[in-house]
Amino acid sequence: MAPSHSRLLPWLSLTFGLGWSCSAVEEEVASETIPIPNTPSSATTGWPFLGDQQAQGLFHNYTQPVGNQIHAGQDFLQPAGTPVRALAGGWIAAYGTWYPENAYHHYLVVSEEQGGDEGWCYVHLDPSTVSFPLGHRVEPGDVLGRIVSFQLGLQKAPDHLHLAWVRLQPDGKGKNRPQPIADPFSRLPLKDRIPPSFAKELIVVSDGGLDTFSRSATGLPQVWGKVDLLVGIQDLASPEQKTPWMASKVQAQLWRQDRLLKNWCVLDHRQEIGDRFVASVLYVHRSKVLAWPEERHPFHWLRITNSDGDGRLESEDATFGWNSAALDQAGKRLFPPGEYRLVVQAWDWSGNLGEAQFQLEVLATGENAGRRP
Repeated sequence: MAPSHSRLLPWLSLTFGLGWSCSAVEEEVASETIPIPNTPSSATTGWPFLGDQQAQGLFHNYTQPVGNQIHAGQDFLQPAGTPVRALAGGWIAAYGTWYPENAYHHYLVVSEEQGGDEGWCYVHLDPSTVSFPLGHRVEPGDVLGRIVSFQLGLQKAPDHLHLAWVRLQPDGKGKNRPQPIADPFSRLPLKDRIPPSFAKELIVVSDGGLDTFSRSATGLPQVWGKVDLLVGIQDLASPEQKTPWMASKVQAQLWRQDRLLKNWCVLDHRQEIGDRFVASVLYVHRSKVLAWPEERHPFHWLRITNSDGDGRLESEDATFGWNSAALDQAGKRLFPPGEYRLVVQAWDWSGNLGEAQFQLEVLATGENAGRRP
């Protein structure tokens, strides 16, 4: 649950908190544009496994939530023992593990600069197959090691490679540990022409909770008081993909009739993610989604109102929400009763754009705003 001191969305707290008029808001957003994601910054020599893109076994992507954190890497489903090949030439910059008690979390970092602190991080290598010393030179296509079997420990996950572009940073215990800093697709030759897609429904829930609100006779979600708006998004690079990804950037707009009230950035993971360990601020946990009707299962469900608008994930984002019953300094409703339109746009890393529009109704009072757990 969000703290009881939940703030309005940033565009409400900053704009209406100063007592500005609605016309001032309209003037403020008139010059705003929705930024288009950048194209990949560079290319690599290929893929970490032999074959084309389809043979790589693309699985979880950089931006999607996994448990309570953002994945921050690209997974490749491959059988244990499959050779992992260097994407580019460089020098062995680091080798280690986060969990010395097991054999399936070892990583190897290859920097393209000798003595460098940034480069490719290959995770889940079988330690018995890695023999390079630190500082050793590797060439593109060299076998770095082989995929470890996840059946060796208690974590019965599918065998896979986790690939990340990282920077080595001090861990406070005298060691440099790899920290993800960029989407691997910024450097991989991904071919993707499928735009992100959306669940058909908009879900209105209690602020920080999951109690839903009633709907109108025509099926519109009804809004009263402090609420969160949930939108389901998924992305695929091919129809055969085994798991839906999350988009790289999400932007939202709120309209009343023909008037744009605000344009805000929900997330932008083309830049630094922020705190990737607070995914629950923005996403509904997968276990909760699986308890919902089956048609909602393929999507990642975002609280698009839990954002300060900078696109970075931060624990403070949980304090934001939409107070649809907010008043201005004169005691008038900032959001008069009636129908509103929510437009949500999502881009994947390749720049494919998906868009969805939802109608909702702001109620005059809370008397008819029934909640359902």
